[in-house]
Parts: sequence; C-alpha cells; structure tokens
Amino acid sequence: MVKRSNVGGLDNIHPSVEFRKAAGFLAAFLVCIFLSLCDLAHAQKSQEWIAGRFSFSDELGGFRIVNVTGTGTRDDPVIITQIFDSAYSGTLTIRSAPTFRPKVHADLGTTRGTIYLHMVTTNNTNLPWVGFGFELQEKLDTASTYSDGLSFDQLSRHRDEIYSDRFLDFEDQFEPGDRLVYTNGVVNNQTTVATRFVITDFTPVPIFYLYQDPLVPAS
Repeated sequence: MVKRSNVGGLDNIHPSVEFRKAAGFLAAFLVCIFLSLCDLAHAQKSQEWIAGRFSFSDELGGFRIVNVTGTGTRDDPVIITQIFDSAYSGTLTIRSAPTFRPKVHADLGTTRGTIYLHMVTTNNTNLPWVGFGFELQEKLDTASTYSDGLSFDQLSRHRDEIYSDRFLDFEDQFEPGDRLVYTNGVVNNQTTVATRFVITDFTPVPIFYLYQDPLVPAS
C-alpha cells in the first residue's frame, strides 16, 4: 500500500512502512538467490583432474584449479596450476583415481600412497602473501596426526624435495598436526609462486585433503 498526498497540485507517493519492509525482504531474497546461483555455478565448474594414481578437485572452494599434469613420481611430479581469488584458505580434495589399474602403473616407481607434488599458485587477491601454509587432513577439518601414516614424507624427510621459488625458508611439523609452512619471501598480486613437496600415506585411504593457507601481513 502507498499513501498519496496532494501538495501544490502534484501527487506525491510516499511508500508505507509495510511497503518498505516488503521491498527489503524482496531485496534480501534476491541476494540469497544470486549467491546460491554463484555457488551452484562454481560447483558445476569443479571437476576431478586425474593424474597418475590420484585425482584432484577444488570442489570445496577457496581457489580454482586450471590444470593438472604428471603422474606423481620424482621425475614426473603432479603439477597443479591453481588460482586464489581471495586471501582465505582453500582445501584440495585428493582421491585414489577411479581409473587406477596397478598393472598399468606398475612402472611408476612409487608406493601406492606417495605423491611428488608441485603446486603453481597465482595470487589474485590484491594482497601480498608473506608465507604459504599447508596442512594434511585424513578427515576434513581435522589435522592429520603422526600415527595415521599420512604426512609430508615424515619417515625419509628428504628436505631437498621441499622447495619454493618465492620463499627462502620452511618449517615442517608432524605433531600436533602434519603441517608445512613456507616463509621469508613475498608473493605480490598477480604473481605466481611455486612450492614443491612429497606426500606419503602408508595406510592409503580413498580420500584425504590438503588445506592451503596464504599468509597475509598482519594489519
């Protein structure tokens, strides 16, 4: 309903309180629909990228995978090219590849649960990164423990396999969670950073997660 008043021969329309409330509810509803459509569009674009013995997905959001190559061996690592559009974290989903056939891949030279991984990450966040952290999770949102067999190669600890072209230092931690944090460097907006490491899972599970956390300067 609207109220009309005649001032100076002109009709002026003044929305009632009820009308303004209804308009507010409608605007909020349309915003929710828009956000839901955005989430649906992202989910539809997500896919499983198969490389060697594993598949990789950005289905949990926070970043976008644009390419995956390699088989996961030392000489042919899995190379994941990805983009972070916000400074928030993102979680990579890793599965045993549904098309994996042991006889076909018998010459890969790794155990079933070993991945040589090379991450190529573009900063598209308008903020500089002063570090980049990774955490392994056998259960989503729960840090891996020392005894579950999932780690950043905690048994051999070949530190020469841990590398970054933008960060000079790194710290690996096996308790209370399996974490790897690169520091002492900077990745500016629209700049790419390469990180390299090895993941081992000696009690292979069909799915696990790699939490990724760009570190921004404290305000």
